[in-house]
Amino acid sequence: MNVSQLLVFQRTLLWIVPRVDRTITQWEKNLLARFPIVKKFIRRSLYWSREALVLSFVYRWSLRFINQALVISNLEREIKDVELRRKVTATWDFESKCSSCNKSNSIVTRDGQTHPVDIIVRATGFEAQQFALPIYGIDGCALAEQWSDTMKAYRAMTEPNFPNLFVLLGPKSRLGHSSVTIMLEAQLKYITEALLYTFENSLGSIEIKDGS
Repeated sequence: MNVSQLLVFQRTLLWIVPRVDRTITQWEKNLLARFPIVKKFIRRSLYWSREALVLSFVYRWSLRFINQALVISNLEREIKDVELRRKVTATWDFESKCSSCNKSNSIVTRDGQTHPVDIIVRATGFEAQQFALPIYGIDGCALAEQWSDTMKAYRAMTEPNFPNLFVLLGPKSRLGHSSVTIMLEAQLKYITEALLYTFENSLGSIEIKDGS
């Protein structure tokens, strides 16, 4: 492949949200084991706090600006070098990039210069969109080929031409703001019910219809 000109761009700086993660103490484990209602309360509180976070992005609540202040505070704590911190700090409002217009025919740099291009290659360094494990269904149909144009699945788990195949955390089911445990629990419940239906009705396989 002959290329007359190749331009390499560094992507726009991102806001890095600190991980709210810590080791659960043995005392806390004992408390949660002894009082399940406390565990349920904490679980639901965490869930709804994460949901409120996403709504703040969409509707531009004041919570969004509080989150930005927390992110900046974390950046100041992690990077002591003032000049380096300035270079890695995003200049756009927290989560405002969701409404940006993305076009496939050009790149606009910080200085406002537009670079028309024929192809934009996102060089991530690895293949992020395909299954690492080859999966084949009816008549040798490959899942990678069926998903080559658009990755989609019924309830993010099942796909026509692949009987008895259930995919956990399939297309469009992964979360970026909360725990995937919630998604896994819902999907496992669906899979369990589907398998029970198969066994109770003496069926050899179960498959979603095309177009579902």
